[in-house]
Amino acid sequence: METIYASTNRSLPVVVNKKKSLASLGQDSLQRLPSVSQSTEKPLVVKTKTTLPIDNKLAGIKPSVKLDQIIVGYVKDARDSKASITKTHIDLKLEEYDIKPTYRNYQDAPAYQYGRAVDIDERDSGDPLCVTAYVKEIYQYHREQEHRSVARPTMHRQVAVTVNMRTMLVDWLSEVHHKLKFKAETLYLTVNIIDRYLSKKTDVARNKFQLVGTTALLIASKYEDIYPAEINDLVEACDSEYLSDEIVGCEKALLDTLNYQLSIPTIYTFLLRYLNAAHATRELCYLVSYIAECTLHSYGMMTRFKPSQLAAAAVLIGRKALGRNAWSPTLLRYSDYRREDVTPVAELMIVNMKQLISSTKLVYLSKKYGSKKFQGVATIKLPSEL
Repeated sequence: METIYASTNRSLPVVVNKKKSLASLGQDSLQRLPSVSQSTEKPLVVKTKTTLPIDNKLAGIKPSVKLDQIIVGYVKDARDSKASITKTHIDLKLEEYDIKPTYRNYQDAPAYQYGRAVDIDERDSGDPLCVTAYVKEIYQYHREQEHRSVARPTMHRQVAVTVNMRTMLVDWLSEVHHKLKFKAETLYLTVNIIDRYLSKKTDVARNKFQLVGTTALLIASKYEDIYPAEINDLVEACDSEYLSDEIVGCEKALLDTLNYQLSIPTIYTFLLRYLNAAHATRELCYLVSYIAECTLHSYGMMTRFKPSQLAAAAVLIGRKALGRNAWSPTLLRYSDYRREDVTPVAELMIVNMKQLISSTKLVYLSKKYGSKKFQGVATIKLPSEL
């Protein structure tokens, strides 16, 4: 089977107007998400290697296709090197991935537990960058270590900082992260750094809380991105509320407190795998990303459940909201979660999302995912029953 890649371009971090903070700027270019297509013949899919968004900040690279013109092709014969290209609407026939068996071993067992799972690593077996030979061991290790990324719920012990302040800070960081065009995983690591720091330091001053969030973004960008944040850009983002020396000093304090423990799995780590197992369309990728980022705003969810549980719940909600089967044999195989395990987490996630949306605390996030660039997934009605 022949594979076509859709390349995209991403420019260097934007230069911020010195008289304006980043929070007042308009929308910028979005991060690209992969799209998957299916036909009656062998599917030709757009593939990513290690990240959900196709990120690179190398200047001067022209994209081979536009965002709204992702190439979709089909290979009629394995020996045929030319694939027919079309830009018309194609029926993805995603229900073929959610095959129900003709029999059950146990009468009361859900049908998906005995369906046929698809090998999602087969098409990447020839690519050494996808490390399919030991990708299962990698995610097994992530599952063993993910408990380290769950912060202890100590917000009630904070002297000045509150849960509402944290929610507003995460929404502001989401905007700054988007304007500076960092990788998606940078935002997840940023929030994790903040929560783990708050669990160890209960005397964070109110006027220094934004400094903690800004510094966490700096650390996460250094860890995840090729080109990390410039301190001057972060100073301007804070409207010069903090000096560069203060950010550097806070950076040392955060790293010392966390004992430099940054190599931990986050929700995004598992989203990559689960979206692949879910045979996600572009719309599903956007919707699940929106749900997962909403979860970052909920301190209760982040300190109660493991990242893999939250990622699986986001995928379940997204599939259900788009009218697909909530779970599938492939998801069962690669997430190692049954639908019954994920449903309680997903139900709580929906309740928290509705509370955040009704309280208008997701100002930027709702605006971002409600735009046409993200297919307006923020306006999709969440399922009432799972």
